[in-house]
Amino acid sequence: MLYTLNNNYVLRQELNDCYRLYNKKTLRSYTISYKLFFILEQFRKQSYSLEHLIEEFNVRNIDLSDFYHFIEKDEFFDLLVMANNFKGPFVKYKISKDLSSYTAYSPERVDFLITKHCNLACKHCFEGSSPSFEVKRISSSDTDRILSQFEAANIQTLKITGGEPFSHPDIDNFLFKAIQCHFETIILTNALLLNKQRIDMIKKGHIQLGISLDGMTSDTHDFIRGKGAFDKLIRILKILSLEDIKFSITCTINKKNLCQIDEIIDYSLNELGAQTLFLNRLRPMGRMNQNTNIVLSEQENDNVYKLYLNQKGKYNKNYLSRRFCFKIKLS
Repeated sequence: MLYTLNNNYVLRQELNDCYRLYNKKTLRSYTISYKLFFILEQFRKQSYSLEHLIEEFNVRNIDLSDFYHFIEKDEFFDLLVMANNFKGPFVKYKISKDLSSYTAYSPERVDFLITKHCNLACKHCFEGSSPSFEVKRISSSDTDRILSQFEAANIQTLKITGGEPFSHPDIDNFLFKAIQCHFETIILTNALLLNKQRIDMIKKGHIQLGISLDGMTSDTHDFIRGKGAFDKLIRILKILSLEDIKFSITCTINKKNLCQIDEIIDYSLNELGAQTLFLNRLRPMGRMNQNTNIVLSEQENDNVYKLYLNQKGKYNKNYLSRRFCFKIKLS
C-alpha cells in the first residue's frame, strides 16, 4: 500500500538547521528533527510504501522507532494518506551545506497579485483597483506551471491579492488546484463575490480569508465601498462564521468610521469569531491621494493608538504588534 503526505501539511527547512511541520487546517506548527523532516519529505514528493521505507532505512542501519512513535500520535492521524502514485527513487539521507545559516532555503510566503480588476472602487485603495481594469486570463497550463513552482519551492503560504481575486474569471480553477498543494492559501477579498460553491471549496481546502470591514453601519462602510456593500457583506460574514471558516478582518481607519472602532473590534472578534483584526492606517497611495479629506490627523492617530493599547488588555498580548497597522487577535 502506497502513502503520501497529506496536503494539509507543510514542511519547511528554516534558518539554523531548524525543521518545521505546519498543519494548515489547525494552524499549528511543530519543530521536528532532521530525520523526521527527511522521511516526510520523501512522502511529500511522491508515494511510498512503509515496507519500502523500512527496507531503505535498514540498509543504512537507521532506526525508525521515533518516526513510528510520531505518526502514532492522535494529532497526526491524517499525516499520511493512501495514494495510487508511482514509487520513485529514494533520496540520499544527508544534509545539504550549500547555503549559509543566514540564508533561507526558500521564501516562506509568496504574495501573488492575480489581478488589478475589482468589482468595487474604494476611496482608499492604494492599488487604484476598479471595474475598469482589464483581466488577463490564466490558462490551465499557466496555473499548473505557477503552482508547481510554488510547490517545488516548498513555501508555507500563498497569499492571493488584487484587485478583487474573486473577480478573476479563472480563480475557481486556480483555487481548485492550489488546495491540492502542500502550502496554505490566504485570499485578501471584499467577500462580495462569494457564493455557496466558493464557500464550499474554501472550507474543503482550509483556505483562509482576509476580509475588509470599514464600518458598523451602511453609512460608514458604503461611504468607502459603495452602496449596498455593507448589507451584503454582513450576510456573508455570518455564513462564514457559521461554516467555521478561518478569516481575519481588516478595518482601514478614516474620519468617518473613527467613532466605531470599539464596536468593530467587539463585533469582529467576539460576535463573528474572526481569527485576527487588523486596524490599518490610510496610505497616501493610489486613489487615496484623491480623498485626503478622510485621513486622520496626528492627534486622531494618537487617539487610535491609545484605544488599541486599551483594547489589547482584553486579548492575548502575544498576538499584538504594531507596524504599519495595529493587530489584535482573540486568545
